[in-house]
Amino acid sequence: MKGVNLGRVILGGLVAGIVVNISEFLLNGVVLKKDYEIIMKSMNKPTEMTALQGTVWIVYCFVVGIAAVWLYAAIRSRYGASAGTAGGRASPSGSLRTCSPTSPWPT
Repeated sequence: MKGVNLGRVILGGLVAGIVVNISEFLLNGVVLKKDYEIIMKSMNKPTEMTALQGTVWIVYCFVVGIAAVWLYAAIRSRYGASAGTAGGRASPSGSLRTCSPTSPWPT
């Protein structure tokens, strides 16, 4: 990681984690809440997350944010700072989000 400022990566990752947490809350906790309740009731599962499940998702979102910023910082030193670097070459960080399906909690 020569040339990558680890402190800035962590700070940027925490900011990105806040953005990810807010967007996940809005998507899963507001927009899709009723759909998730219907689905969970049809599977005879509880409709509310436990505190542990919520904590796991919050920590996961921060890990995704830090990983995405680290990936961008590592690629930026090779390809330069541009929109192509951020959007095109760093897009594998989006695959971190696809590791978990859009679901309010693991079942």
